[in-house]
Amino acid sequence: MMCSIIYSKLNKDRDTNKNLHQESDNSTDKKQYEPILNPSTTTGYIVINTVVAVVSTIILAALAWFLGPLKWPFQSRRIQKLLADGRHFRFVYNPAADKSKIVTFFPNGQVGEGANSNENKWRIRRGKLEIIAFNGEIYSRFRYDSETGKLVHTNDPDTRSILGQYFEPQFKPWTLG
Repeated sequence: MMCSIIYSKLNKDRDTNKNLHQESDNSTDKKQYEPILNPSTTTGYIVINTVVAVVSTIILAALAWFLGPLKWPFQSRRIQKLLADGRHFRFVYNPAADKSKIVTFFPNGQVGEGANSNENKWRIRRGKLEIIAFNGEIYSRFRYDSETGKLVHTNDPDTRSILGQYFEPQFKPWTLG
């Protein structure tokens, strides 16, 4: 009887040790990865913040890409309103030499006063004013700068014009009547 009690006690201890050994193997795996994801450790803090920063950047870039075209109609309308009514613009075509001329835009897409082979036609695309040369290629592109009220060159690489150009709106012309 005493032997059976001792035998059962040994078996129970052996089973307990097996379970503890298996748990310790699993906990060893967990312990290897635990510091990486534990924000209370330096490594965990750095890893988690890096992951959050990368994911946030990706989300913001995706939102900007999806929502960017939504502002084009508003920007286009603002430029259209600025060009309306035969307003004159001081076009600074060579900012380094401070060379400028007066330019007007006709409603039919032609450049009025100040037209030449480079500034021949105009159109509004994607919220920007594009100036078209006589050969039909884009010569320059401008965006509306709400802080200065100017149409400022976008300096896009597909334009052939001098960088830094801008259109400065002049006063609206007086109309009698």
